[in-house]
Amino acid sequence: MILIAGCLRFITQTDQLAYIRKRGCLRIGTPGDYHSLSYFDGDMFSGYDIDIASYLAEQLGVKVEWVLTERQALVSGLYSGQFDIAMGGIPRSVSGQYDVEQTQGYLTFRHVLMVTADNQPRFGRFEQINRPEVKIGVHVGQIYQTLAEQHFPAATIVPFENYLNMPLAVYAGQIDVMMTETPSAQFYQMTESPLIAIRELAQSGPHQFSYLLPLGQQRLLNMVNLILDDIKLKGIERQLMVKHGLHQPFELNAPDSRSV
Repeated sequence: MILIAGCLRFITQTDQLAYIRKRGCLRIGTPGDYHSLSYFDGDMFSGYDIDIASYLAEQLGVKVEWVLTERQALVSGLYSGQFDIAMGGIPRSVSGQYDVEQTQGYLTFRHVLMVTADNQPRFGRFEQINRPEVKIGVHVGQIYQTLAEQHFPAATIVPFENYLNMPLAVYAGQIDVMMTETPSAQFYQMTESPLIAIRELAQSGPHQFSYLLPLGQQRLLNMVNLILDDIKLKGIERQLMVKHGLHQPFELNAPDSRSV
């Protein structure tokens, strides 16, 4: 705790933007576990966030370096100076969960439930899901845990550290349902995955993703937000959304799907 506090004071007292330019490198911490946004195949990174990071580095006149980081270690990685920005399907929050700076939001999404096509008839109604014997997989973190418990208080909630392991658990029958965001669900429905989205959690409302920066780095935050505004004006954001299949509105595939 003392070490983290000391690192945090050092980072907030340092002009991170000037340091990045002096170092000649923008370091990006990302889990690489989110298809279409930030995915690491064991050899290289790909996705919308990866392209945005490369563009940010280009505009700053520096190279980009990827730091593969577990999702739970993203905030501590910022504190300790392992990287400058955290990316990779991070939901924007007003709850104060993260003691960091958040950039402006991007890519509006909703939460949905997915099951295998074979299991879709088993979970056609809310009452069929909200039962102790039904295991619902969620992304690790307070936001998802709370959301799942609010909607399905009687079900068994199973958190997953690595997002890529959750659909595998559904395939294997280790969990019955997975809760995810519409961009992730869209990826699985556009591929030859046996997963289908059966419900949208409409009551949770729309959300957006954002990028995380060290607390107190206002100059870096302003610069990143300025560049994010610039890519919208130049149509670059739209081009990258199309490139990664994020431009089309999400539709539930299940014929009798409903919102809850």
